[in-house]
Formats: sequence, structure tokens, C-alpha cells
Amino acid sequence: MGGLETGDIYSMALQRVEKPLITLVLKKTEGNQVRAAHLLGINRNTLRKKIREPGIRGRSAMMGKRGARKRKSNLGYDRS
Repeated sequence: MGGLETGDIYSMALQRVEKPLITLVLKKTEGNQVRAAHLLGINRNTLRKKIREPGIRGRSAMMGKRGARKRKSNLGYDRS
């Protein structure tokens, strides 16, 4: 099969599909990992493990407008 092993094809396909899919679902759920894991049909801990892999952004990057607002610190000045 062109020098590719079955496992190579699976790994290659998974790599091309999994990260964009997880990123999309996290955006749609506004970074809610419990909801995202439910939609993907995987355990939340599995999702968290996959988020830690390079190329997948976590909750803060998926929050949209809510994540961008500034919060007041205990010292009285704004922080991002």
C-alpha cells in the first residue's frame, strides 16, 4: 500500500482530524470541557490530556468575549 503500514494511516488520519475537531467543539462550547467531552463522546480527563498536546488551545483561548474582559485584582488595578 505505497509503503505505509495500517497503523501509519490511522495515526496520520487521526492527527489531521482530531485536533481541528477538538478545537472546533471547544469553540462551540465556549471552552466548557465537560460539554465538549460529552459532544465528542469521550471522558473529560481524556479531553484534558488531548488539550495539553501541542496544537490544541485550552479554555482561555476558546472563551471568546467572556475570556477577553478585564478583571480587577485585589490590588485595585485592572489585569488581563
